[in-house]
Amino acid sequence: MSWNIDPVPSPPVAGLAVWTGLTAVLALEGLTGLPVRLKWPNDVFLHGRKLGGILLDFMVLTPRPRLVAGLGLNVGRLPADLPPDVRARAAVLPADPARWRTLGDLAGTVLRRWDDGLERFLSAGWDDCRSDYDRVDELAGRRVALASGGERREGLAIGIDDTGALLLRHGDGRVSTALAGDVHVLGIGPTSPPGPGRG
Repeated sequence: MSWNIDPVPSPPVAGLAVWTGLTAVLALEGLTGLPVRLKWPNDVFLHGRKLGGILLDFMVLTPRPRLVAGLGLNVGRLPADLPPDVRARAAVLPADPARWRTLGDLAGTVLRRWDDGLERFLSAGWDDCRSDYDRVDELAGRRVALASGGERREGLAIGIDDTGALLLRHGDGRVSTALAGDVHVLGIGPTSPPGPGRG
């Protein structure tokens, strides 16, 4: 599903990609009743496996630019030809007629949540949604490795700051931040198999 973010925030809003992921997770959690979680910055997880992901695409168009968020989810079943190692790291959203019947139900729920929450996020930032993030944070308290800009860092994930940047506490007590990057949990290998979205 895709969401046209209109108008495009100007100046750009730090953490918008993370908020978009959080909002999708909260919508899916509310609709399905399942423990859907967010792996920073915007991967969707279920029971420790990747359920989907979100991409934000900025397009320079005339007469004005566009910003589009795309959400991909594994729904129903995984492709039969997936390699076993990928299948082992992927989650699937099961059908649940008691809660949702069609893909349109899923898409509509997420899109409404995005539409309803954007203006408030742009004005209030993370003040109103920090507790929600902390509750669904897949990385909280886990040792992770972050690759960003050709640099690799390791540390304990301790949440996000006021810009949506990931906070890492290092062995010497320092806390560093990251606005973007690929993260995996140490000791169990990369946690983002190929599939909808990237993370």
